[in-house]
Amino acid sequence: MGVIAGGQIIGSAPDYQFADAGGDSPKGLIVEQEVLSGTKAFRQGAFSLTINRAAGEADSAWDGNPDAGMKLNATNRATGNAAGEGAIRGLDISARNRGTNINWINAANLGARNDSGKQASSITGLSIRAENYGNVADSIVGLDVNLSDENANVDPHTTTGILVRNTDQSGMPAADSALKVSHTSTNGFDAMLEADAATGDGVVASVATPGGNTTHALIIKIAGTVYYVPVYAAVSF
Repeated sequence: MGVIAGGQIIGSAPDYQFADAGGDSPKGLIVEQEVLSGTKAFRQGAFSLTINRAAGEADSAWDGNPDAGMKLNATNRATGNAAGEGAIRGLDISARNRGTNINWINAANLGARNDSGKQASSITGLSIRAENYGNVADSIVGLDVNLSDENANVDPHTTTGILVRNTDQSGMPAADSALKVSHTSTNGFDAMLEADAATGDGVVASVATPGGNTTHALIIKIAGTVYYVPVYAAVSF
C-alpha cells in the first residue's frame, strides 16, 4: 500500500496542502481504483471512510454539534470577478453507465438509521439549507430537480420528478403526510404551488366554475386515471 508523500503532522492529524491553477485536468488528490471481474460488486467503495464513537466515549459535554463522517468546505474569496462571473460547488457527484447493460444507476444514496431499541429525538434523511445575506440577481432554490429523458420512446418507462414512498413493513400507522409545509419566517410562502404556464405544467384551463368564474384546474392521476382539481380565480367562491 502506497503512502502519500509530502504530508506533515499538526497535532494528531496529517495536513496536505496543494496549490495549482484551475482547468479541466488539475486535481488535488487522485484515487483511481480498477475493478476486476468477480462474483460481487466493489461495494465498499474506492474511498472508504469510517468514524466511530466507542461505547465508553459518551458525549457528556455535548455542544449541539454532531460527529461528522466527512466535512467538505468550498469557499470563494476572489474579489476580482465581474458580476455574473465564476461559480462554486461544494460537492460534485456523477454516476454513469458507459458499458452495455446495467441494472440501475444511482448518483447518491443517503441513509439515516436508528437501530432497534435505541432512542433518538428525530431522524432526518437529508437536510438542505440555502442562505443569503447579500445580493442575488436571479433566484434562490432549495432543491432543483432536473430531468432530461432523451430516449423516452424506447423501453417505455415512467418519469417522475420527486418520488415519495412509505416502505414500512412492520404494521405501523400510516405516515402523517407525504408533504408538509411550515415556516418560522415573518411572511411564510406566497403560494403552495407555482406553475410557469397554464398548459404543460400539470395545469389546464377549465370551464366556468359553479360560481361562474372561469378558472384553471390542476391535473392529478389516481391509479392511472386522470382527474382535475379546480383552481378558483378568487377566494370568494
